Formats: sequence, structure tokens, C-alpha cells
Amino acid sequence: MKKQNFLFASCLLGLLTFCSCEKNLYDESKQPEEETKMTDLVVPKNFDWLDSQEAKANITSAETTVSVYLDKECEDESLLFQMDMNIETADNQPLELPLIIPSYVENVYVKYEGVDGVSIVPVKDGKIDIKAPQIKDIKSRTAVSKNSNYISAVYSMGTVMFEDMYPQLGDYDFNDFVAWYKLEVPYKYLHGKLYTDKMYISVQVRAVGGIYKYEPYIRLTKVKADNITIETTDENIKSIEGPNGEAIISYKTPSKEEYKYYNTEKDKMTTPVEFKKIEITFKEPIDYNNVLNQHPNIDMYIAKESPKQEIHLKGYEPVYVQHQDYEDKNNLVWGIKISGFIYHAAEKQNFLKAYPQFKGWVTSGGTENKLWWNEVDYRYIIRN
Repeated sequence: MKKQNFLFASCLLGLLTFCSCEKNLYDESKQPEEETKMTDLVVPKNFDWLDSQEAKANITSAETTVSVYLDKECEDESLLFQMDMNIETADNQPLELPLIIPSYVENVYVKYEGVDGVSIVPVKDGKIDIKAPQIKDIKSRTAVSKNSNYISAVYSMGTVMFEDMYPQLGDYDFNDFVAWYKLEVPYKYLHGKLYTDKMYISVQVRAVGGIYKYEPYIRLTKVKADNITIETTDENIKSIEGPNGEAIISYKTPSKEEYKYYNTEKDKMTTPVEFKKIEITFKEPIDYNNVLNQHPNIDMYIAKESPKQEIHLKGYEPVYVQHQDYEDKNNLVWGIKISGFIYHAAEKQNFLKAYPQFKGWVTSGGTENKLWWNEVDYRYIIRN
């Protein structure tokens, strides 16, 4: 009898132990946290996915040249614009120069020719007041008469990244097409208005990780195709006319290597192709505002011929197809543009792991983590 009681007690203890282990094994509070994916994010409906803001530089005439930078080191890559300040405007009012600047910018850093040091100028309510020191404080400069045929220039640079599964959501590594670009727009101030007769665009393809044959395009939405000529360092870059007569630059990307993807797999990285330079000349000068003032005026997108399909950034209209929006019902997008050069995620890697602060930027509607790309986990990206 004692043996039977002992055996029963042993079995009961074993059963209780097993049940306890089972509970611990499936206790949700003790399980690894499930990985957050892009499609899990709650994106504010009004988020435009832009990291830029419109601003106006109010420039008071002075006997000097000004260079305005986005960072305090005043490196060439951060140059925003450069111009001669010796300008004669109507009623001697400051010149108002419209700009598109990164949303994180709270101050710009200003150098005046003939003046030592760097001045910090705040961006207040979208305005940047540029006023040089008194002439007596300026040591020397090259003399330029007022209203001479001077040319100034506005600069910008950035990264575009696309998913290629539109209208289905992709895997969100944002490497199906990645490119860096540089933009320079020289302009003239004539008869109280800003004009431009040239534009310089440089493009470097960084990655092609999609399964479909998409090619990049740049549409100048307010410029007519018959008003431009282009010179370029690549025979694959052409100027074409859009359905409404608008100018479009097409670029046949480099063919992929023998492996499946171009620059998206860590064990098969290669040096990206060099920047391809495009010089655009306007036969008739155009209003500066038709190029740089508004967000949609320069449309960088990807498209494929068969079947004809386009993928644009949010807020842009399609070229040939109609009634397409480039955000889904949850305000997820297929393309983003960043105001700077950043590296892309490796194939099948979670973009949110590569850039941990990206989640906060998106879910806050762009109000937080405005420099989200400054925190990067290099285990998940292609850096070359």
C-alpha cells in the first residue's frame, strides 16, 4: 500500500512539474518580443513623409559675397546657396529667395567674403535674414557692380529609396531602387524677378534590389520639353517629352551583375557606378519658382514599360496612368526622399532595425527624430 501511495505521489508531482513547465514555456510575458515591421506602424493620416520645409532667405544688399551652409563645419556638401549680395532691388528692399531646406534645420551658418569667422543665423517662422556686417568691417573683395550679369546658385543633395511591389506592400527594406543625387540651380535676378537658364543634376545609382525591371526618371513638372537641351556623361540618359509636353529625363540604369541583385547583398557588394552628370539648358529662361520653390516641381520616380507602371513619392501625380495615389489606406508609402546621403539596408533586412529612430519619425508624423538616419546599425546596411 505504501508503495502504491508513493507511486501515486510521484506521478502527481511529475504531472504538476510538467504543467508548471508548460505554463512557463508558453507564458507570453516571458517570450521574446516580436519584431516590429514597417506594416505594424501606425502612421498619422496627415503625415506627408517629407523631411523638408519651405523657407525664404531675405537678403539685404551689401558689398560682399555670401555662402550659406546647413552645418557649422561649412563643408561643401552642406552648401545651401552662394551669391553676390550687391543687388539693387525695387525700393531697395531685401531680395527674397525661396528655398527648400531640411526640416531639422533651425540655424544656418553664414560666411561673408572678407569677413573672418562664421555667423549663425536662425530660421524663424520660415525666414532667414541675411545681412552682412558694415562695409568698414569687410576687409576685401572682388568688385562687382550692381545688377551686373552675376549668377548665384542654390544647391541640394539627397537620397531616394523605393519599394517596387506597388500597389501591393513590399518587404520594406527600401532597396529595390536607391540613388543619391546632387542638384545645382544657378539663377539671375533681372527686372525684379528670379530666373534660371541652367540646371545641373548628378545621379548615382546605389542599389537595385527589386525583381522587376524599373528605371529611374526625373520629371520637371513646370518645364516644357521643347524648351530644354541636355548634355550628359552617359549615353543612356535621354530627354523625352511627357504627355502634357513636360520635360522628363530618363536614365537606363546599369545592368545587374551575374548575381540576382545590384549592391544589396553583403557578400556581393561592388563599388557603385560614378555620378552621372546632366546639364540642362533652358532655351528660354524660366521663372526660378517653376523649378525649386514648390515640392512637386522636380519629380523623381521609377517606372517600367511592360506592363506600364509608375511608382512616385507621396504627393506626386502619375505621368501616364490616372487616379493613382502613392500611399495606401494606412498612409504607408513606396518611396521616400531624404535630405542627405544615407546608406541602404541589405536585402531582406528590416529597415527599422537598420535605422532604429525611423519608427519614431514616422509615427510622430515627422515631428520627432528629425535626424533619424544619424543612428544606424551597420549590421543591417550596405556601406560601400
